[in-house]
Amino acid sequence: MSANDHLGAYADGWTNGDADKIIGSLADGYVLDDPNEGKITKAEFANFLAGMKEAVAFGSTLEPLCGLFQILIDAVTSVILKARNPPPAQLR
Repeated sequence: MSANDHLGAYADGWTNGDADKIIGSLADGYVLDDPNEGKITKAEFANFLAGMKEAVAFGSTLEPLCGLFQILIDAVTSVILKARNPPPAQLR
């Protein structure tokens, strides 16, 4: 496999989230230096990518809940503010 073939397979693997394709394009001494996870060896790469996919999937399932939590926070805040500052009594 030429250097261009390795780079193409590496890029395609990342594009498609295919750990086997990425690993197949790597040299035996490959180490990914991830700022959050530290050094990831070729042998550890499949688990690293699986964990990354889980984290991304988990984050995407939380997004709709964030809107619901904001609605709840706004409602509770409104109730608290009204309790602290009741409107003046209406004149009869």
